Amino acid sequence: MNETGKYPSDSLHTFFLFCDKLFVKKKSLLVILHDNPDPDSIASAWAMQYLVFQRYAVSVSIAYGGVIRRAENRAMIQKLKIKLKQIGRIKFQKYDCISLVDTQPGAGNNSLPDNASCDIVIDHHPQRNSLRADFALIKPDTGATATLMVNLLQYAGLDIRTDLATALSYAITSETQNLKREANRQDIEAFLFVYNKCNVRTLGEIIHPKLPRTYFITLSTALKKAIVFQNIICTHLGEVPNPEIVSEMADFFHRHERIGRVLCTGKFRDYFIVSIRVSSAGAHAGKIIQKLVKNTDTAGGHETMAGGYIPLQKSGAQDITVIENDISKNFAKILGYINPRWNQLIPQL
Repeated sequence: MNETGKYPSDSLHTFFLFCDKLFVKKKSLLVILHDNPDPDSIASAWAMQYLVFQRYAVSVSIAYGGVIRRAENRAMIQKLKIKLKQIGRIKFQKYDCISLVDTQPGAGNNSLPDNASCDIVIDHHPQRNSLRADFALIKPDTGATATLMVNLLQYAGLDIRTDLATALSYAITSETQNLKREANRQDIEAFLFVYNKCNVRTLGEIIHPKLPRTYFITLSTALKKAIVFQNIICTHLGEVPNPEIVSEMADFFHRHERIGRVLCTGKFRDYFIVSIRVSSAGAHAGKIIQKLVKNTDTAGGHETMAGGYIPLQKSGAQDITVIENDISKNFAKILGYINPRWNQLIPQL
């Protein structure tokens, strides 16, 4: 059963009808995040854990693959004491049912085993054609999955704790860049609702954490390597300390006053990570990224932001340089520019 499109109260009602039946005999739920989870994924899963436990008295664990190294995300987990488990340590046979939050089966960005079935999906990314789940609440017109979770908690009549409200507040603002990127009325109303319940001081500490030295080294590399043509910026970071910093740098360069399209890449372990930003919704970043990585299973996104990766097999520095050059050229080509004449964003002294 799939609930898509706008989400009036009947969509929420259908979700609870399904859960009322599902959790009659189920005693444990595993909520899986996408790999290298961001605040929207983490807060939404935490809200799902709270909802299911409070309403159905079902034990809930949250698991993720990859790493969490971005300073803001680590501060959020530590200050709010959110308990997460590495998926490699999970014994799936211990759980009666599985839910994916902020991702979908077959998306290529989560560690759900191929032989595992999924009971519930809650997500704000476009629905995948290969989606397999007993119930899916998918709203691609919503700016953040956390907004969906706020509405579910409201509909259930549950009081939202201060720490959870703080997490959801940060999730909505970070995912929508302070409600200016792909946010709709539901996002704004959900944010205002939880912001009035959150700990503002803690929220500020999460938004502005101390940054590690590696962040500034990567920023320096990004600036030195950034090339520009028309309103396009491309920058290739090479080896990165964590996969999240690629999208972080993409957001950084998208703030340039004359830039409307950004491509940022980085190599993390055996993956070549790609992140793009576009100012024009009509460009559809999600479709562009799939053309760039040439694999719909390892790429996806929204109208103005998207990410993906290319698996690497024993690629040396020269091989990475070839990939970087090709992907810059292809990015420009998709946007209508053949053989662009790139210039350094910051002229070398």
